[in-house]
Amino acid sequence: MKPPKKTKKVIESKPAISSYKEDNRSSMRISEKEVPAIKNWKIGEKYKVEVTIEMTGLSKVDWGDNMGKIEGSFKIDKISVEDNDKNGEDTSKNFPEAMKKK
Repeated sequence: MKPPKKTKKVIESKPAISSYKEDNRSSMRISEKEVPAIKNWKIGEKYKVEVTIEMTGLSKVDWGDNMGKIEGSFKIDKISVEDNDKNGEDTSKNFPEAMKKK
């Protein structure tokens, strides 16, 4: 009696469809120290803030997808939230002197 023939198992695969979309918006990070109201904010919601910034640099990008484009560098001096938060805290914050450029 002959042993059974070995057959190769064919696994079909489909290309993965990614739901990732590149987000080219500028971003910034703030802490609850600068804006206490963020403790009550929800991810994905939009909030109106006013940011006072100081330009600290200007450069031309020399690599990648943004090659040849101009980018600015900034330091944040003040962040103000349009309304007081739900706890009545003042959300208009000047950064402490230690955080400011001297």
